[in-house]
Amino acid sequence: MAAQLTCNSCKNRVSLDTMRYSKDGSGLICENCWNKQHHGVNLKIKPQTFTKPVDTTPKKKVQYTCRSCSFRFSRSLDFRGPKLCPNCGKDTIMYNLPNDADELLRELDRLD
Repeated sequence: MAAQLTCNSCKNRVSLDTMRYSKDGSGLICENCWNKQHHGVNLKIKPQTFTKPVDTTPKKKVQYTCRSCSFRFSRSLDFRGPKLCPNCGKDTIMYNLPNDADELLRELDRLD
């Protein structure tokens, strides 16, 4: 025999498997009372349309190294978050500069 509880709305005793939470979430009610509360509720989801096209161009990245933990990572050029190391959380990050002139020129061309 299934466990029975008292409905908080109509006070009838009904089996536990037919109980639902009330619309305001304050307690359990029977299926009949739940249907009365939710009468006319439209559960169909409207399809969303996006007016602004999604930008799929690859973002330009900048390479960083943390001076505290030596963690190397990259972020997009337009990153607006805190300038903290994602590994240790300290603000001791620095740009990874290219080692020679050719590499520096290639990096500048890549950023343009």
